[in-house]
Amino acid sequence: MDPNAVININGANFNLWRDANGPSVIFGCGSMWRAININNGSSVNFRGSRIRDGIQGLTINPGFNNTVSEITDCTFTLNSASISASNVFNLTFSAFSGNTFIGKPIFGSGYLPPHVSNQPAFGFNLNNCRGTIGSSGAQNGFTLLSTAFYSNGGTYTINNCTFNGNVYTDWEGFGTGIGIWVRNANLTIENIFSNGVSCSFANNRRSIRFDFSGNLVLKNASFTNSSVVDVEVVGSAQPYNIDISNNTFTIGNPSQQSIFIDRAAQAGGIHTRVQSNRFNLPAGGAALSNNLRFVDVVSRPGTTDQAIIANNQITCAYGNGPANGGVARTTDAIWINGTADGYQVSGNIINFVNANNNVPPNANIDGVAIGMTLNNGINNII
Repeated sequence: MDPNAVININGANFNLWRDANGPSVIFGCGSMWRAININNGSSVNFRGSRIRDGIQGLTINPGFNNTVSEITDCTFTLNSASISASNVFNLTFSAFSGNTFIGKPIFGSGYLPPHVSNQPAFGFNLNNCRGTIGSSGAQNGFTLLSTAFYSNGGTYTINNCTFNGNVYTDWEGFGTGIGIWVRNANLTIENIFSNGVSCSFANNRRSIRFDFSGNLVLKNASFTNSSVVDVEVVGSAQPYNIDISNNTFTIGNPSQQSIFIDRAAQAGGIHTRVQSNRFNLPAGGAALSNNLRFVDVVSRPGTTDQAIIANNQITCAYGNGPANGGVARTTDAIWINGTADGYQVSGNIINFVNANNNVPPNANIDGVAIGMTLNNGINNII
């Protein structure tokens, strides 16, 4: 593809397949090409191919033919955005599996100009779309991106995907190493196709950021070693529902939080549930470098805040404090902060394994099992 080139597919099917001679490859010639536009009435059928060096990459436009569109076993690498779309309300493929999205390489930039190393790199870069990403078959993998899946607005279901090692940061603030970042949107992660999980997240800075958004259903997922936070729900300016259930969290160092929910509850019934999750902070390794909270909830101001935090199992076998040069760290299992009135915290199993062992790295733990602070309500149940 020539520099800044655009291909428009109009009323046609664009096939890009692997055959006996190997994969078909789209790549840049000296600098990045711009976009392959799949326009109204068109479809895309990519199998076992390679797509790299795109500024907007494969761009899905409104009215595309999704019923016969397939992207399977493809590799997207060194694109500013591998797949882009805006106002597409049928962003679902007949098959979407076995694909790999790779951003910044471990050594060097690798990108063609005009992309520079501190610009954002997206797997998906969407605006106000609706659809399902991920189908049965091999998992889709996202790695070394600033934000693997980003959207402002829309409603999405994401299945059968692995987000691993997305730690690439950029100066524009679009990505601080995030697996999934949605704003003003609805997100469901729930269905299991392979590996016994809906989606898996490992070694990201932030695995999920749910920002100014609506409804979040997060079930049957696994999280391992996020360096800042696993699930972050912040700043909602509208009514929303949160259901974070039946997930597993293996907390690494230097994680600060596993689940953080800001302004979690609202008037008119229970809208926030954190239930039946399993958390484990294993023994061994260096001392904690930050204070840690497994479930950290800031209530929405008001006298009718309600939420359920129940039947979670939290095991902390890890020490802190004196092992880190005498600097005390705290490890809190469930922490509720604000004017909560109507929280139900019940059935949780919380086990601090090494609480009396002062031998580094399993030094004594300075923290609490369940803590509530600045709470004015009288209807909270623990």
